[in-house]
Amino acid sequence: MPEPRPRPRRLVDPRLLIGAGLVLASIAGVVGVLAAADRTVEVFAARDAIGPGETLDRDALTIRRVALDGAEARYLAAGARIPEGAVAVRPIGQGELIPSAALAAADGSGRVPVVVPSPGELGSGVRPGVEVELWAAAASAGEGETAVIAGEAVVVRLVERRGLVGDEGAAAVEVLLDREDLPAVLDAVAEERPVSPVPLGVPLESSRG
Repeated sequence: MPEPRPRPRRLVDPRLLIGAGLVLASIAGVVGVLAAADRTVEVFAARDAIGPGETLDRDALTIRRVALDGAEARYLAAGARIPEGAVAVRPIGQGELIPSAALAAADGSGRVPVVVPSPGELGSGVRPGVEVELWAAAASAGEGETAVIAGEAVVVRLVERRGLVGDEGAAAVEVLLDREDLPAVLDAVAEERPVSPVPLGVPLESSRG
């Protein structure tokens, strides 16, 4: 009886090994990308520019998914509850992530927004986000003198004039005041005394333009 012939050994095609290696490398790359994506979080960002003293609500915000590399606690998470009456205590740019430190409850900020009529053209340094002093003229000629009635107020926005053609400039300035300055400012407004905002650190003459 003839002896059985040994079966020839089948060699593995090197191209098969290379293909398998490429597949494994591709899978590892996809897993890496997914792992990196898992480190992103959803946080609130400003839909438009937000000035100091402006109230924040859900309509003023949008959601962005970003990687914060461990700094998540510094920003307002998309799932966080926005305190009722929360206000911005500093300017927040359009699209900027909302820092937790930039918000305060209306009662906790110690400041309140007040609209002050503008007696004339404002200096170029008076703009949202700038700290100003409020100077009020005397109640009448010969009685008292121009004096500071509020210090370190923050300009929230400029209220533009409307109506007459060529009537340009701000008609009023909305500022964020310390509560202790509120009575003096409201008295000056009620008495129709001219109140001028002067940027801190700028001489009075130059701020008048």
